[in-house]
Amino acid sequence: ASCRAYAAEQGWVVTSVYREVFTGGELFDRPQLSKLRESVRRHEVDVVVAHALDRLTRNQAHLGVILSEADYAGVAIELVTERLEDTPEGRLLQSVRGFVAEVERIKIAERTKRGRQARTAQGMPLPGNKPPYGYRWRDAKKSGLDPDPVTAPILQRIFQEYMGGVPLRTLADRLTAEGIPTATGRSKWMATTIRC
Repeated sequence: ASCRAYAAEQGWVVTSVYREVFTGGELFDRPQLSKLRESVRRHEVDVVVAHALDRLTRNQAHLGVILSEADYAGVAIELVTERLEDTPEGRLLQSVRGFVAEVERIKIAERTKRGRQARTAQGMPLPGNKPPYGYRWRDAKKSGLDPDPVTAPILQRIFQEYMGGVPLRTLADRLTAEGIPTATGRSKWMATTIRC
C-alpha cells in the first residue's frame, strides 16, 4: 500500500507488483525477486519502488548485485521510507544499512534455530500451520503428530517406492495418473513436491 501511494504521488503507473514472504538471505532462491531483476534487465520498468531497503534484501552483497543491475539498466530504485543518494556518503549509508540488515537476519536465524532445538529437545514437533504430509496434529495445541489415516498410506508408499529405486518423476507421474491429490489439493504431482 505504501509503495502504491508513493508511486501515485510521483505520477507513476504501477505495471507489476512483486510480493513474496521470504525471511532468508538467498538471492537466487527468491522467485519474485528473480522476476523483478529480470524485468529490470529487460528494461521493462523505469523505476522500482520498495518500502525500505531491507525489503529488497538484508544481504549486503546481494544488495550490491541488485543496485548494480538497476544502475546498468538505467532503472531507478526508490524507497518509500528512505532516500538513496548517488554520493559517496549515500553509498556508505547503503553499505551500513545492508550490513545491519544482514546482521539482523543472522540473529533471527540463530534465534529460530535455538527455538526449534528447544522444541525438539522437549519432544515436540516443529511448529507450523500445517502438519507434514501424512500426519495430523494430535490436538489443538499441536503437541504432537499422529499418522493421518488418509495420507499416511500414500506417504508410506512414496517412501517404499523411492527406496525401491523408483525415480521421483516416475512417482509423481503415477500419483497424478491415479488422481491422488497433493498436500495442497492439487491434482498434479511434481518431483520437487515429493522431494519436499
